[in-house]
Amino acid sequence: MKVRLILSLTILLLLILGMNRFVIAESWHQFFYWNSTDPSDGAKFFLEPQHEQWRIRWNYVHKSDSSYYLTFYIYMKSADYYYLYETVTTDSNLTGQRGFVEPPPRQFMVELDLENVTYLELWGEDDLDSIPEIPSPLILLLFIMATTLLVTIYRRKHLDFLPG
Repeated sequence: MKVRLILSLTILLLLILGMNRFVIAESWHQFFYWNSTDPSDGAKFFLEPQHEQWRIRWNYVHKSDSSYYLTFYIYMKSADYYYLYETVTTDSNLTGQRGFVEPPPRQFMVELDLENVTYLELWGEDDLDSIPEIPSPLILLLFIMATTLLVTIYRRKHLDFLPG
């Protein structure tokens, strides 16, 4: 009886560890794209990510003979107004990304603050693996483990007279 219990718990643990790599896997879907050879300071973009996890990626080129910067101000809509949600400073990284976690449905506005940037690309991407309506496989496996343990204890306590 103990051997069966240990074996079933070990198998379930291995299943949990195996399923976890599928939960962590990322499948990004582009929902927004913008590029410009002459980006303007103060440009605004409206984003509506459909999933809980989303990110902004960027790529830009600057004038080599002068100082430059690029900052994103990200505002989230609440009722009828937008409030500052996050400030992303690129810190001279010409290519980068910044991720966010916010349950949908949410509306965001991105405003650019830049100087001496000659080319800019922006992407908004959803993580398709983060679907809040579908429970994680981990929850199901933990439920199976708990049920197996309870059934084993119940059988041991109430059905001791049966062989096996």
